[in-house]
Amino acid sequence: MSSGFEESTKSASSSSGNSSNNGAADFECNICYDLARDPVVTLCGHLFCWPCLYRWLHRRSRSRGCPLCKALVEEQKLVPLYGKGRSVTDSRMEIPPRPSGQRPQTVVEEELEAPRDIHVLDVRLEIDQPIEEFRAVAEQRFNEYIDERIQEYRAVVEQHIREQIDQRIEEYRVSIEQRFNESIDQRIEEYRAASGV
Repeated sequence: MSSGFEESTKSASSSSGNSSNNGAADFECNICYDLARDPVVTLCGHLFCWPCLYRWLHRRSRSRGCPLCKALVEEQKLVPLYGKGRSVTDSRMEIPPRPSGQRPQTVVEEELEAPRDIHVLDVRLEIDQPIEEFRAVAEQRFNEYIDERIQEYRAVVEQHIREQIDQRIEEYRVSIEQRFNESIDQRIEEYRAASGV
């Protein structure tokens, strides 16, 4: 039983006349049409060799447009593609190193920075404090904390219920007004029909 991925690669290799290039055309530079060296992708989605694109932007083009679609290309917004190979940009080529990628936050960093709804009860046991007294203070603070959370929850629920009631009242008012107007219009029509107006 073959997976969908295997089938798609088989059909891709059989449809391209040359099975040794197996998708290599997808990684060709859109300027030199060779396998991209130090590949970079523009924000408009086009792939180029870094040396080719650098020369295009700095020597051949007065505008800073993409060679294919003319979208604005900014070097600091290029996305480098990294593979297993080493960089081929040589300092003798008078081309600076390829722009580095803009690394987004990791999942762990994002979780650490995310605001948390954690409440801490700061109750400390003093050295000479009797355990029963400590227990009473801790219990009192805990009860105060619970009461505060209940009040917060109650306020949110009451606000939600108030909004729902207001919405229902408005819908009811509109419905009654509509029925009243329909009834008035009907009576007027009946009166006109009866009086021949």
